[in-house]
Amino acid sequence: MSKKTRRFLKYSIIGVSTFIIDLSLLWFLTDVIHIYYLVSTFIAFMVGVTINYFVSRRMVFNETARNLKTGYLYFLIVVSFGIVFTLGIMYILVNYAHLSIIGSRIVTSGFIGVFNFLINDTFNFKIKP
Repeated sequence: MSKKTRRFLKYSIIGVSTFIIDLSLLWFLTDVIHIYYLVSTFIAFMVGVTINYFVSRRMVFNETARNLKTGYLYFLIVVSFGIVFTLGIMYILVNYAHLSIIGSRIVTSGFIGVFNFLINDTFNFKIKP
């Protein structure tokens, strides 16, 4: 198995774990506190990906050449694209396809997760020379 494949598998396991946090927070903010679903999605997404960054940096991308602050800044730039796509897809799926909020978030997560991995693996978590 290639190193990139192993990294992707580790990243995916961490991603599923942090996605459960994301979904739980989305449900809590939307259904319990009654925050508008796109605002809840934004908050839950940012909490989930922030946890994902720090765990992934330690367990998947531990050979990165970037320091923690610079890496996190690059990570935030990458996920800003992810959140825009997530919110757009969520809006379409909830309002036009009439999927549930949680169902819509699950559908979007696969696309965004692969996108975030590829961009971060290529640009953010550069391997030390």
